[in-house]
Amino acid sequence: MKKTVCYLLFLSLMACGSNSLKNAEAKNSSGNFEVIYRSIYSGLPQKTYRVIRNNEDFRAFFISMKEDKVPEVNFETSNVLILNMGRKNTGGYDVFPEKMIDDGNKVIMIIKEVFPQKGDMVTTALTSPICIVKINSKKEIIIK
Repeated sequence: MKKTVCYLLFLSLMACGSNSLKNAEAKNSSGNFEVIYRSIYSGLPQKTYRVIRNNEDFRAFFISMKEDKVPEVNFETSNVLILNMGRKNTGGYDVFPEKMIDDGNKVIMIIKEVFPQKGDMVTTALTSPICIVKINSKKEIIIK
């Protein structure tokens, strides 16, 4: 019986985590942005939402996360958006792009932050959710 309960709990937790990315991908059917990195353990303590416009800053950011593998991005045609929620005391947190609006001379990124609800079963561990998004545009980016 305990194994069955643990198995069902595991499946429900996995389903919750994977829906966020599926939602982000579903809203991006136009191909205007792409999630290129995602983790719940970035190791970065402070909440940071920022735009990176060059390869040097992008590589330096990955070094600050102690990540060896840096995704390839052509900064002549794209920018990168860092969505880092900072350190949290439990699991159940997430951040991802919900949709992108091209407003002519600027791009508006609507992001979604997910927080655990009262009574949710969450991981009892320090987490720091991060989502890194490649935006296929060199226009000014507004984060909402």
